[in-house]
Amino acid sequence: MKHNAMALGLLLTTTLAMGSTVAFAELAPVPRFSITADNAPESLTAMLGGSIEDTTEISVPGAAWLQLRFDAFALGPEGKLVITTPNGDVQNFTQDSLTAWDGKSAAFNGAELSILLEGVSGDVTIAEVMVGLPGATPEIAKERASETFFDFLGVGDMSRYMIDDVPPKTDDGSALPPDLEFGATIESICTPVDKRVSSAHPYSGRLMPVGCTGWLIPGNLVLTAGHCVGSSMGWLEFNVPRSYLDGTTRPTEVKDQYPVIRSSVVSRFTGVGNDWAVFRVAPNTETNLLPSDAQGGHFEVSNTAEPTNVRITGFGVDGPAPKFGNPPPRNGDNQTQQTHAGRVVRHTSSGSSSGTLKYRVDTQGGNSGSPVFAEDSNEIAIGIHTNGGCATTGANAGTSFRNKALWNAIQPKTN
Repeated sequence: MKHNAMALGLLLTTTLAMGSTVAFAELAPVPRFSITADNAPESLTAMLGGSIEDTTEISVPGAAWLQLRFDAFALGPEGKLVITTPNGDVQNFTQDSLTAWDGKSAAFNGAELSILLEGVSGDVTIAEVMVGLPGATPEIAKERASETFFDFLGVGDMSRYMIDDVPPKTDDGSALPPDLEFGATIESICTPVDKRVSSAHPYSGRLMPVGCTGWLIPGNLVLTAGHCVGSSMGWLEFNVPRSYLDGTTRPTEVKDQYPVIRSSVVSRFTGVGNDWAVFRVAPNTETNLLPSDAQGGHFEVSNTAEPTNVRITGFGVDGPAPKFGNPPPRNGDNQTQQTHAGRVVRHTSSGSSSGTLKYRVDTQGGNSGSPVFAEDSNEIAIGIHTNGGCATTGANAGTSFRNKALWNAIQPKTN
């Protein structure tokens, strides 16, 4: 029996033509509903759009997890907003910290939240309730969700609240070729057996709910794949727990979540070898720490290292043989941290905005953005994993730090 890792949902496999090469962008968005004042069912109408009371209870029976977004909040200099759950999770906000988190809470496991306002001088309005679906894909969620869940939300058709995770577009705005449905071929497992094993590297985190991997580098910066950048790249989380047995992901503890600062994102996405993003996150509300401090460090980066073998550590989907989660079913290892090492096939640069890495290392959807680092070093990274392709090209692929645009985007900040 292989590995023991964790975490997440819907596998989105997008194709990217690169001459005669075809690679597959490895995202895995989490299935979820967005409930706003405009589309709220009667059961939630009173909670959305208007000013909430000093104590407010929110419950969505059958939800896997919940997240709130506040679009108006005047807590005042002494005011506090406290969110609690029946299982003891707590998040405390001041006006400044709620602003830094762009009005969004952490994601909380379970189906119930309590909001307590203390010393608040103005109005607080909930704009959106994000509801994690029970199941690793929308299709599975529809099968597993109880009648109570759908009755509460007043839906027979899931499209009313479902978030449309459209395939990424390249920098010039052109759409990629159509998605592959959950195909019969495993594109990113390089041998007949998935050799990933569970791991707990402290510097590699999960980007949610887009379903990618992000990792820490000097200067309190985070790296991921350029095709992971979008409206659903919401927060970075560490110390990810095991998923439910059907692959439904569980958010981490509040103290391990960090919201992406969207204004900080710098990215490029034109294809294999030029697919990268760098950004910052806000401090955690409970520890007031940035992740490099909380996790005890970061990866170092190199554009000169030439390892024979590399390791990739990230949050790919998982399931039983022979498909290993692509397509489902998924399992408790789904989108938890796993790792595998293998040989480098190619490491080149071409011009100022291209640097290509190819390697025979097992990955899956959700590994997009993972660090590619020397196997004999736990900290020296040479690039960013972006694409599967073992079954079609003989290797998976990523963007090397020999891409000068990428290197220049991070190097001044690492001095």
